[in-house]
Amino acid sequence: MHLDPILNASPAIQLHALAAVSALLLGAAVLWQKKGGPRHRLQGRLWVALMVITSLSGLFIHEIRMFGNFSPIHLLSILVPIALARAVMHARRGRIEEHRRVMRLTFVWGMLVAGGFTFMPGRINYQILFGETRPMALLSEHGGIILLMAAMVIALWLARKSRIAARSGL
Repeated sequence: MHLDPILNASPAIQLHALAAVSALLLGAAVLWQKKGGPRHRLQGRLWVALMVITSLSGLFIHEIRMFGNFSPIHLLSILVPIALARAVMHARRGRIEEHRRVMRLTFVWGMLVAGGFTFMPGRINYQILFGETRPMALLSEHGGIILLMAAMVIALWLARKSRIAARSGL
């Protein structure tokens, strides 16, 4: 493991990585802690700020190009701030279950799904962990996009399944 790939990356990637790692750690802590008190609100505000920084900085990263300079993952850079605004609105209106649901989905999609793809061969996190600098043939640019789309379908299916389970009281 070595940090040269991130230290030599563009400022947008460095900011994105710092905000994302911070949001991942803080978000995991917030999800597992007691909810509703001043501490939760402060940590939640900080997490939202980190997620907005992560999302906006992601718009300036163009390692995977499918539609000009953009890829489907850039959709998350647009959808995450919208989801965060909805979650905050739900909390302010006292719709705590909706707030919780949107925050959990934002954490899963914004941190785990999108973050998971930063570990594909050829990406910086893969290089940090394994030292590999070239993508494997099966996970080239288009193979990675296919995997991303498959992960999105699976995540949507799991989210739908959890909503059905929640409604039925399971």
